[in-house]
Amino acid sequence: MKNHWLILSVAFLASGAWGVVQANEPGTDLPFLQRYAGSTMKEYATRRYDEVHMPLGPFKKVGEDAVPVHSQALEGQVIYIVYRSPVDRSSLEIMSNYRQALQREGFQVLWQCTKEQCSSGDPSVSSHDAVWTSSGDGLDSFFANAGDGRMLTARLDSANGVQTWAYLWVEGPDNLNREGGETKIYAVQTQPMQTGLVQGSTEMLSAAAMGQALGQQGRFAMHLPFDFNKATLRPDAMAQVRQLAQVLQSHPTWRVGLDGHTDAVGSPEVNQKLSADRAAAVKSALVSLGVSALQVATRGLGATQPVASNATTEGRAQNRRVEVVNLTPGFVPAMANGAVAASPSRVATQAPAMTGAPRQVSPGVAQQNPSNIPEPVKDAAQTAGDAARSEMNYQIYRGVSNLFEGLFH
Repeated sequence: MKNHWLILSVAFLASGAWGVVQANEPGTDLPFLQRYAGSTMKEYATRRYDEVHMPLGPFKKVGEDAVPVHSQALEGQVIYIVYRSPVDRSSLEIMSNYRQALQREGFQVLWQCTKEQCSSGDPSVSSHDAVWTSSGDGLDSFFANAGDGRMLTARLDSANGVQTWAYLWVEGPDNLNREGGETKIYAVQTQPMQTGLVQGSTEMLSAAAMGQALGQQGRFAMHLPFDFNKATLRPDAMAQVRQLAQVLQSHPTWRVGLDGHTDAVGSPEVNQKLSADRAAAVKSALVSLGVSALQVATRGLGATQPVASNATTEGRAQNRRVEVVNLTPGFVPAMANGAVAASPSRVATQAPAMTGAPRQVSPGVAQQNPSNIPEPVKDAAQTAGDAARSEMNYQIYRGVSNLFEGLFH
């Protein structure tokens, strides 16, 4: 199935070069629904996140307003477009072409009506904003006189659970004034609202906190803002990335891995690629800030390691993260009481502990120069006293050696 919203998201963020672009027009066509040939755009409005009520039945008069008898409330990105149609084209011909185009793209028609059927038997109903109530004045969603008008609501279900909806109202030509009728289109794609755009000072990890976490526990998680369903690192994420860059530049002998994680929405293949691409985006940002590329490795783990339930919005937000893992040769993660912590996720295996065995150097592992061991963990490394810890050192070292041979690139 085609990923229409990938194109549509770019349009919202970049203000635009997608679809048909006409000079002196307020916006651009939808990527999945081009304008009827010969039409001109009169109005265009968009919001990154808002609420709409897609009609699933005729409009009825309620006081001075009119509302759909049945509708579906949706939240997501919204686009509203008004076209002026050619004067010699009927609403039947125009709507038929739009319907065929939507069906070719995989949309399912949920509701449609013709003339008086669209206004619940009352041709005099008129109002504004019955569909997009927070859009402000001027966005008529239906015609004052049913006349030669037609409506249609359609939906496209994507494999990742996202829905794209389109509601069209097409009116016939105005023969009295010798001008074409109007075609009004509302398009919305459901998606979670982007959060974290307003942060308190305690929500961002400082360089000191990052350094302490890497030097002791050996890992921490960053919840960075990315564009929805993309690996585009948003500008408001850079403050957090700069803190990490400061840590790595202050400790040039440290080596870290960036593990990308997603929530469980979407297929495993899509999530794995998305998580890998997001980790790579963070590395690129670090390199652009002066961090050596040799200090950072990346990989994507998709939704395979959740830290919260994917059944709730809050849980999914926690699962969308980039974890920073200390891969420095010789580093041993330690608990606050000095005990050996669980091996990092990048260590494939760990030998059973051999209590009481003298400290040994694992085969093939060179002795670590204490000056090359990160300061926060030097004491822990020097006090290690069993073969299990030596085995962990070997496994970590082997993983880092493979990393620089290109295994994780």
